[in-house]
Amino acid sequence: MNELIKIEKPQLPEKWDYDISVQKIKEIFANWKKVTIELIRELWIAHQIFSSPGARTDLKPTQTWKSYYKETKLV
Repeated sequence: MNELIKIEKPQLPEKWDYDISVQKIKEIFANWKKVTIELIRELWIAHQIFSSPGARTDLKPTQTWKSYYKETKLV
């Protein structure tokens, strides 16, 4: 699998605040949870659509679950 992002080592700040850091982490996790739920919902809908052949006449023959994954960069 290709890397989606590259994470570089952050520089240590001159001044660091414990309480602010804890709050930032809480906000990040709250956003992560929301994004994860949204991703799961969208992937479930797409999977259901592709699991019902012939149900969607607007899909081109080349639009498959595999192509969906490739276009969304999940693989």
